[in-house]
Amino acid sequence: METNPYGSFASPKENVYAKCFNGRKNEIFIEDWWLSPELYLRRPPAHNDNENYRLDKLLLKKATEGVKIYIVLYDENPKVLYLNSRYAESTLMKHPNIIVFRHAENNFWSTVEWGFNKLWNGVFPSADSVKHPEIDPDSFWSKIVVIDRHTAFIGGLDLCFGRYDTHVHSLTDFPTFAKLSEVWPGQDYNNVRIKDFEEVQKWKNVLISKEISARMPWHDISIGFNVGIILNPEKQEITLSIPFLKEAATDESPGVIRTYKYFNETAEVDSLKGTCSVQILRSASKWSHGIELEALVKRIIKAHKLQEKFRVIVVMPLIPGFEGQFDEESESSTVLRLTMDFQYRSICRGDDKCDDSIWGQLKKADINPEDYISFYGLRTYAKIDSEAIKKAKINLQIYIHSKLMIVDDQIVICGSANLNDRSQIGKHDSEIAAIIKDTDEINSKLAGKSFKASKFAVSLRRHLFKEHLGLLQDSEHEKDPVSDGFFKLWRGIAEENTKIYDEVFHCLPSDNVKTQSDYENFAPKPNKGHLVLFPYDFLKGAETITFHKIKTLKDLKDDFGEAKLSVEDGLIEDLTGSSLSAAFK
Repeated sequence: METNPYGSFASPKENVYAKCFNGRKNEIFIEDWWLSPELYLRRPPAHNDNENYRLDKLLLKKATEGVKIYIVLYDENPKVLYLNSRYAESTLMKHPNIIVFRHAENNFWSTVEWGFNKLWNGVFPSADSVKHPEIDPDSFWSKIVVIDRHTAFIGGLDLCFGRYDTHVHSLTDFPTFAKLSEVWPGQDYNNVRIKDFEEVQKWKNVLISKEISARMPWHDISIGFNVGIILNPEKQEITLSIPFLKEAATDESPGVIRTYKYFNETAEVDSLKGTCSVQILRSASKWSHGIELEALVKRIIKAHKLQEKFRVIVVMPLIPGFEGQFDEESESSTVLRLTMDFQYRSICRGDDKCDDSIWGQLKKADINPEDYISFYGLRTYAKIDSEAIKKAKINLQIYIHSKLMIVDDQIVICGSANLNDRSQIGKHDSEIAAIIKDTDEINSKLAGKSFKASKFAVSLRRHLFKEHLGLLQDSEHEKDPVSDGFFKLWRGIAEENTKIYDEVFHCLPSDNVKTQSDYENFAPKPNKGHLVLFPYDFLKGAETITFHKIKTLKDLKDDFGEAKLSVEDGLIEDLTGSSLSAAFK
């Protein structure tokens, strides 16, 4: 029996185009975790007419032209998150053609329960066993824009502050020059490691000084594509298709989104001549799809047994995006250390008794992990021309927020989902992604052998590799990602950059810092690109935070209520503060 690709409910459809409403009545659909109304879509803001391309002004302009605009935002817990979706709603809904829904409102204790159960699985009972039926602690993590039901954008980018960047990943703005040159106004100039966002409705507030502090560069990937959708406007069902919008939207709401039946009738609207086959992927739980556990480790073990040339290259943040320093006794610093601790447990530092980390499982199979899988980060540096710090050199990690997988230069998966339980388990955060295969093939090499690569996949992968390696011109080096020659170049540049950053800047995290004493004694021009090694041994010998004295969340509630919680070793100081923000990033 023939099945649809990847268990999809819909069969593949070719040459399908949108059927428009009465000569194309334009619509804009947005779903976002965080939306900043004052976000500038063109930079610098003061150039030309870029002020008109501020998001709130642009949406209002389109609404006055008759465009129907529908926006779904995550309704956050304001005690934990700074998103202020209520402000975004009130700011944007200045025209009847703009409809904003906020969903997944969380009460305080649902946030606590979710955060603890996900962080300390096994110490606490499962989320299902403590979760109240009225609590929905999950969030809209999807980032979606659909225009005219024809053009779509999905990926990792939210329409919010702190995300705008280019491949240069500048650390500085231009405070001493004319205002005309400013790229990141107000809170958009952000370094969450120094100061997290706050009171985002006061978007002009300057949280960090451009004359002293660097912004944190942001590396992200989203994709845009033209799509054909089978719609028959004369045969729309009246029932709303999205349950959580039923109460908010009525039949009187302008242009309410309703369920569409699938029909065979198609109409050619545009001459779309793309070569990519695209399938949209949704959050899929056990009841509808199932998640294969430990697939990565199993694939490496299989490659080792078959003596295949197989490599996994992972590029990820060097430090989680939380405010604070490793040696501070603050809530945010505790979250920072906790998050890194759990990352290391997943990668290379499992439990002494049963090391179930990636490296631990591979070593049990007598496999050297670095023969098959390796982890990297990105850094950059600059000078701040400021009398306050006398033209000091600064360096910073480039924060990697992209959620992207490229397989064998054939298949691309890009979307909003992280490789963690919240995204992958299927019943928590809502996610969306696209799996893309280009039917246009080009000659390439893989593991030293000639083969036909998907043009989209190989061009995207090569572009990213050239950016990370500082290979601005075309070269042969990045063409075969599995070859020993490429890996020697990739690894060599990462090692050289890491060494130089360590010597010149004393960057953290670093493999030279293995203990708390090392950290205290580690007083704070790479050659090419941004690539550096991921520091597997950072604070490896330091005392880690333990959780054995905490039993269940119910115990904490009964003992302390919703006021201040004080746990031994300073694990928690105030659960209403920023220490729980880890659960929502």
